[in-house]
Amino acid sequence: MALPVGEHRAQKLSITVPDSLHARLEMVRDGFNISYTCQKAIELAVKNQELLKAGGTENVIQRLRIEKEEHEKHYRIEGKEEGLKRAPTMGYGDLMFFNRLAEEQIENEISLLGYSGWDAVKRTEWEWNEDLRFTCRDIRKNDPAFNDELWIRGFIEGVNEFYESVKGKL
Repeated sequence: MALPVGEHRAQKLSITVPDSLHARLEMVRDGFNISYTCQKAIELAVKNQELLKAGGTENVIQRLRIEKEEHEKHYRIEGKEEGLKRAPTMGYGDLMFFNRLAEEQIENEISLLGYSGWDAVKRTEWEWNEDLRFTCRDIRKNDPAFNDELWIRGFIEGVNEFYESVKGKL
């Protein structure tokens, strides 16, 4: 029996996840397409394996590009999760600082860890700068490929996502 154009048969798979991940998944399950997310992750892994087996310089470059993109996305997501986690404990001034920083980042593409642009900031902003530098340094100890800038961008996104969810109620 032929399938209509654009339709594909699907196979069921079972996956096992740690209890901690399952608990987190349950908290965000509404509006979250688990099947689609798993399909995309498997598709990426299969594509990487196919390129790895195929060999050749172009295939290696394509595989490394895919790995780089996923690697960078991973650090941005990690930073965003940390920003979302810390934001509820922040004061109003800190939330405003990260909101302003995000706007400046978009307008000026500033250097996030401030080797420029952070020199003349207020004390609390300087403290955040130091806190985030130390956080990045600690992560880098265990992961030499860690990308500070993407993690910080994600952190700022997470803080601002939280702020946007509450600012109308303030």
